Amino acid sequence: PDLPPLVITRAMVEIQENELGLMPEDLRREVAAAGLPIAETEGLVADPDAAIFWHHAVSLDPSQARFAFTWLIGDRVKISDTTGVNIVSSQLDPSALVRTGQLVNEGKLSSSNAKVLLASLWQSAADPLVRATELNLLQESNVDELSKVINEVISSNPQAVADYKAGNTRAFGALVGQVMKSTGGKGNPPLINQILKSKLD
Repeated sequence: PDLPPLVITRAMVEIQENELGLMPEDLRREVAAAGLPIAETEGLVADPDAAIFWHHAVSLDPSQARFAFTWLIGDRVKISDTTGVNIVSSQLDPSALVRTGQLVNEGKLSSSNAKVLLASLWQSAADPLVRATELNLLQESNVDELSKVINEVISSNPQAVADYKAGNTRAFGALVGQVMKSTGGKGNPPLINQILKSKLD
């Protein structure tokens, strides 16, 4: 039978911290192997708790190494400072961080909304997809639905369409902006660009 997916919990991270630890040189090698900026490695090395967290996240999904690294040395620090809750005391676990990064890669969550989601998960543990749905953070990535909105925007903005076809690239941006507005900011920007361009060219 298929084994259930590995989920790394806060308790497992604490056991790793207490019993095994992670030497700075080991971490530097892992960061280098993941192709991440060596110049920023020391920010993680100097924070053993965050380093262990990153190590576990990467063990779950190596493709999320950069997402986890960037968040841990950036927005995570701001959240910790704002809430007064450190990473050990937070409700977030490596599995939730990884899943959030995967949602971004899948086009279901924008980078900015990923930060909102992680700030929420920091305070209260939950399945990232469920929490993102509850917070209304998910992007619209349904091609058919976006196509309907784009068709309406094209129909109601003939001058912008004519300007774009005449070589005014700014007009394209204006049309994208109208689509984003029509979707309440939830449209998947790369997908909107792709569909709109295919309809106008």
